[in-house]
Amino acid sequence: MVAKLLEKTANIELCHALLRERLHYDNYQKYHVRLHYRAAEPEGKEEYADVAWLEPYGFWADLSDPWRPNVLGLSGESFTRGELLPVTCRFDFQAGKSGAFCRDRYGGILLVHNGDILGAGGESLKAAFWQDYKGIRLEGPEQQEQPFAVAAHLGSVDIARQIKDFLDEVVRIRTLAWLFE
Repeated sequence: MVAKLLEKTANIELCHALLRERLHYDNYQKYHVRLHYRAAEPEGKEEYADVAWLEPYGFWADLSDPWRPNVLGLSGESFTRGELLPVTCRFDFQAGKSGAFCRDRYGGILLVHNGDILGAGGESLKAAFWQDYKGIRLEGPEQQEQPFAVAAHLGSVDIARQIKDFLDEVVRIRTLAWLFE
């Protein structure tokens, strides 16, 4: 599948607002929690964020600002204020970072990820991600561009399920990398 990467600031902000709207992000209660970035620093970095728990779908998200990393994680149950949550995946929409929005050949908007996920020890698992990823891959128009994994189609009625499936896939790949290191 080939699509055009959306790189203009206005496009990214509009797509981010559409993502929030399609997930009904603003309708969910926000919880002030601590987030644990597995590999940001040797001890692991923690910071506070207000996350929405999308209970029907089994994941939480901090989609508060397109210009800071948007983080997501899996959770089967509610959490409490100040609880420490592990980050499953980050979508950083700055140029060349992990997340992006693309327009497919039909005009649809896709949420994509470059596969740069972090392992438990802080190492990048990008090579393992692309070796084991079973979802839809998006190739750039020129072969030298990095591929992207399609996390969700913003026009889909089941966008939240698509994101949950992507998060499950990230956990599966991370587990495989841990088992076979």
